[in-house]
Amino acid sequence: MSVTFEAVSLIAAHQGLYDDLVAAGVPHVQIRDSSDVLLADLPLSTGVVGGAGQLTFAWGSSQVGLADGTASYVEVRDYADVLYMTLTAVESLTPVADSAAMTTLQVLTGAPVSGITFTIG
Repeated sequence: MSVTFEAVSLIAAHQGLYDDLVAAGVPHVQIRDSSDVLLADLPLSTGVVGGAGQLTFAWGSSQVGLADGTASYVEVRDYADVLYMTLTAVESLTPVADSAAMTTLQVLTGAPVSGITFTIG
């Protein structure tokens, strides 16, 4: 038997997660390649809990890559650098549930990193 959560439960859980992430300051994401090399470290600017309970994040200001590589996964961390979750990086122009959707997986040193969103739930 599987467990199915109703939207009201997801909304409460994801709102609690978001509130915890932003409690001490601006949370951030770290984009890493398959060898765990840090490619970019980006502050999160928005988090929205939708009516069906999905938590969607994006970042605001344009940031640049710290190293060249292909994104493999994204770590979501709070202001104190505590790891909250790890998401697989996927190339997509639209959000992909439970993944970090990026317009391109290629990250270049000094080049802008943009177009990432991720949705949980």
